[in-house]
Amino acid sequence: MGVKSEAVEKSEPVKLDAVVDGNARQLRQMNELVAHTQRILHLSFKTRDKLWAGADRSSVEKWTASAEKYRALVWDELIGRLPHKPIAPSPRTRKILETPEYHGYEVVLDVHDDVIAAGILLLPSDLKAGDKRPVVVCQHGLEGVPMDTISGPGSAGHPYYKGFAAEFGQTRVHHLRRRRIRIAESDQVPHPATQVEPARTIALQLHSCRSIRRRSTG
Repeated sequence: MGVKSEAVEKSEPVKLDAVVDGNARQLRQMNELVAHTQRILHLSFKTRDKLWAGADRSSVEKWTASAEKYRALVWDELIGRLPHKPIAPSPRTRKILETPEYHGYEVVLDVHDDVIAAGILLLPSDLKAGDKRPVVVCQHGLEGVPMDTISGPGSAGHPYYKGFAAEFGQTRVHHLRRRRIRIAESDQVPHPATQVEPARTIALQLHSCRSIRRRSTG
């Protein structure tokens, strides 16, 4: 307050000579983050049950009606809606795989301006005109690509997917229950698969239309 202190003016700055172990501090911080994440994971079932408390599982009809708000939640809050501007799909295909069991075709559909939906369609090699086969929709995980679920040992995706989509093209199906298959990311209307005679299945490996952009062909 305007009064000079001789002791303060002549004091030397304090030196901190303690050695700081940056690696140990980083390890402590990492362990704290892991512990926090694991606690959230441990308690996640309560959050999930609370969210789904409004779903009515007593019948198919009631489930369909009560699930509508959850479908809208995923669409609006997680994925995001594309502006409603329907365009012709203009399907394009090209053969990219050929094995004794199946042939693979890359399929590309226009979804929106400069946005496409793409995937790989595996057709059994013994498929004849007019044959009716069950269609199994296969989906890779986040940051994956369609070939991850098809390629064999030695490929980047095989340790995780074990080529399960290709297995459908090589396996004979004797019983297929009437069921619906939904692709969560595209929110497409599902179509029931009917029972068929024993035959190899058709595998359709889809890629999210949100993450693929149409490349210029010029």
